[in-house]
Amino acid sequence: MLTPFNPTTNAPYTAAEQARLRAEFAPVAATYRRQKRFVGWCVGILAAGMLLSAVGPASVSTIVGPLVGFGFVACVVVGVVMAVRMAGQLRCPGCAGDLEQIGTYCPECGSAGLEPGSWFSAPHCPTCDRKMRRNKGRHYTIRACSHCGLYLDDEGV
Repeated sequence: MLTPFNPTTNAPYTAAEQARLRAEFAPVAATYRRQKRFVGWCVGILAAGMLLSAVGPASVSTIVGPLVGFGFVACVVVGVVMAVRMAGQLRCPGCAGDLEQIGTYCPECGSAGLEPGSWFSAPHCPTCDRKMRRNKGRHYTIRACSHCGLYLDDEGV
């Protein structure tokens, strides 16, 4: 496994730099996870309201029905606002690369040698044996920068 490469100094990151950059990224990751959780709760509450309105008794449907309509509009607005707020938020503190874009390092384990995807297959990491699929969302966790290999977060975003 290659050591993460610092593009500004053209040398590998030192252990002190790695620790400082991980500490710098920690609040960004925490905010991102909190925002994703909030959006998940909004969608869950909306789904529960729609289910209650659809299968509940008529007396409940007359009360809950208008609330579900309002809730749907509110969830769409919240979703759009959160998507705009979260877009571009995940940047590597070392190289300033967009963490949502796949580079040469594996975003799961940080190892070099990520096999690029083709028309019908997703990029694949031979080290951790993960495929970096993206259909209706990301099906992998970002723990490292895919551009410089800097390991950023144990839990991942």
